[in-house]
Amino acid sequence: MNSQKSRVLMSIGFALILSRCGGGAVDSGSGSGSGVARPTTCSVTLSGAVSGTFECQQATAVFSPEHNVTALWMGYANMAAPAGGLLWVQFSFEIAGRPQTTTYTPATARMGTASVSVNGAQEPTFYDASTGQSTGSSLRMAITGLDPWPTSPQDAFDMHGTADATIPYRSGPGARGNITLHATF
Repeated sequence: MNSQKSRVLMSIGFALILSRCGGGAVDSGSGSGSGVARPTTCSVTLSGAVSGTFECQQATAVFSPEHNVTALWMGYANMAAPAGGLLWVQFSFEIAGRPQTTTYTPATARMGTASVSVNGAQEPTFYDASTGQSTGSSLRMAITGLDPWPTSPQDAFDMHGTADATIPYRSGPGARGNITLHATF
């Protein structure tokens, strides 16, 4: 996958976060975009070069009837993180058609990416995995349930399931090595 597609997919994910929480940084909040507040049911655990457990925004699936594709997304963002703090975690797949309760991997998705960024004193450190990488990364998302949003019952869903990834170091002054991601949502 080229970096342009990866940036577009990540931008879709961040747009979903901001639209669901009213804009700004997301940090263990709630809000579904439906006017009905409910607790976040997403937790992401990182180990390896970066470690910790974080409450993430509810995982979502958004179907585009015009393109017959679905963006599957889960993530965490704290754009005000101090030096050494986690800026964001995101995991996404683009799949053909409507979302299903199944397991998605690079073999069954059109494209996918997982990324982690840590705030540095001078610049952030980035870790990235994608369906286009041949070594060092892995991506897997198992969807066990889909709850339609009341405002868009045919096109937008809260997802339940798990996501797993091995995310290699890409650039920056932080710790080198891989990050293992496990999320439940």
